[in-house]
Amino acid sequence: MIRKKRRKKIQLTLLDDDYNTFTSVISGLQSYLPECSVLRAEQIAQIVHTKGKCSIYTGFGPEAFMIQSRLIKRGLLVESKVYKK
Repeated sequence: MIRKKRRKKIQLTLLDDDYNTFTSVISGLQSYLPECSVLRAEQIAQIVHTKGKCSIYTGFGPEAFMIQSRLIKRGLLVESKVYKK
């Protein structure tokens, strides 16, 4: 019996900070999140500003970690959570 390796789902969450402006957050989200429009990036920035955090991406391994590392290099605070089944 061959077992298939299960891919782990990863959720990225953007956290609020006191350093980045709305413009830089919106620009970073648009640049690195797949299919993120200006409107969606503005909504995420507003949620993070008011609630302190917002889930921005859920996907699998390499792509999620690549997005996270690019956003961190851009100066944004992003944490990841791995879901195990």
